[in-house]
Amino acid sequence: MAFAAPSFFKEDTYYMSNKVNIKKTNMRKLIFKSQYTSEDLLETKEQFSKFKEQFYKDFPEEYNRMLESAAKKQKGIDPTNEEEDEEEIIKSGDAKKLYRRISKITHPDKVDSKVLTEYFSKASTAYGENDISSLYVIASNLNIDVSDVDTEYISQELERSTKEDEQKSQNMKGSLAWEWAMAETDEQKDIIKEIIKKHVEDNY
Repeated sequence: MAFAAPSFFKEDTYYMSNKVNIKKTNMRKLIFKSQYTSEDLLETKEQFSKFKEQFYKDFPEEYNRMLESAAKKQKGIDPTNEEEDEEEIIKSGDAKKLYRRISKITHPDKVDSKVLTEYFSKASTAYGENDISSLYVIASNLNIDVSDVDTEYISQELERSTKEDEQKSQNMKGSLAWEWAMAETDEQKDIIKEIIKKHVEDNY
């Protein structure tokens, strides 16, 4: 004789299943947002590089003063500290796990695919920097099993890296070179010229 499962057991099973689905949905959202901000940062960097080049042509004296100031600050940094920081990078177990799985299907010696080898290149860079969030995104895009990876930690890393990428983009878009490139009218350009000159005089 079959016995029906108690109602509280069914409710608990439904609750757990629903909780898992919510977590998966939230993780997918984080992955999409991470990919978007990463692509946006890449495009912003490309634009910023062009804007800086034009800024140098239009304001050579001011730009040189800014570069000289940055060079002086760089001289004050102890290179031995940078080497120590590099040595302190210890690969996490999940990072090693994800990288091995990605390498199995993307390594240039194993596949003849430009797309997959590009994934391998990105994964190698991410692994070298112990960037587990990027490794997780790559693995997810390749439909690699990530069920045994600490998703709580990954979600925190995705949120952190996304915020960092957003901040980097905002910093570039708030720069003098960007403001100058975005100026459309002569009036706007005159205002920005004065801002640039005052900023350089006060800070460099």
